[in-house]
Amino acid sequence: MRMSISDNAKPSMPKTNNAREFMRMIKDYSQSDITDKSMVENLMTELMTKKFDWSQPIHDHVTSMANLTAKMKGMGMEVIEAFLVQFIINSLPIEFGQLQVNYNTIKEKWNIQEVKAMLVHEEGRLKKIKNDSIHVFIDEVERQLEKKVKVVRSDRGGEYYGKYNENGQCPGPFAKFLESRGICAQYTMLYTPQQNGVAERRNRTLMEMVRTMLIHCNVPLSLWKYTLRTVVYLLNRVPSKAVPKTPYELCTGRKLSLRHLHVWGCPA
Repeated sequence: MRMSISDNAKPSMPKTNNAREFMRMIKDYSQSDITDKSMVENLMTELMTKKFDWSQPIHDHVTSMANLTAKMKGMGMEVIEAFLVQFIINSLPIEFGQLQVNYNTIKEKWNIQEVKAMLVHEEGRLKKIKNDSIHVFIDEVERQLEKKVKVVRSDRGGEYYGKYNENGQCPGPFAKFLESRGICAQYTMLYTPQQNGVAERRNRTLMEMVRTMLIHCNVPLSLWKYTLRTVVYLLNRVPSKAVPKTPYELCTGRKLSLRHLHVWGCPA
């Protein structure tokens, strides 16, 4: 029973080996103000550390954060709307960098309904760009490199896998695109990024390099996508232990040259 008690509450609980007495103390403690303070502290910590990771729609993410503030208000601690909006903006990943810059530069701040509507619109735009980029990549590989894309592996995110209804799975636009091109779609199990470890590790490497380059050159966050493009360009020209040649040489069959490279952020 002690193990199920919050760590914040354990120091204030009297120690006893009698089960009946312990349950009575639990009842008394649950009716005290200490419990409310502990729960409010846990809710505030969750609100401040919550991050949007694309595992659910952005609408649900914003709603869940608003529900946390509603619970805190019921316990006597009210979070003003401006703070809630700022927490939501801070919880966004780097893909929403342009929206974050816009919010921090405008004088009139958004309310919760406005920020929710803008985030839903931005989420749809980013997903469309993602799908269009994959279409362009597959067409470029097949025409410029004369190679066929046979398999595409991804997680079971709704933008790839499709949604479920009462009739079962409804393939999304991307799944239908792969089917029309005869490309085999492989999906990992839900909430198991370990099955796609190579891609997950590469994503982390990319983002770490992007943050490092942005900080080193002291450039605006809005330039993150150009930084990411440069990082991918460099990594495609770096050798690894897995293969004898660089990815660029394996794809194009041409000899690699690095004479044109300059330090990132230097004058053109």
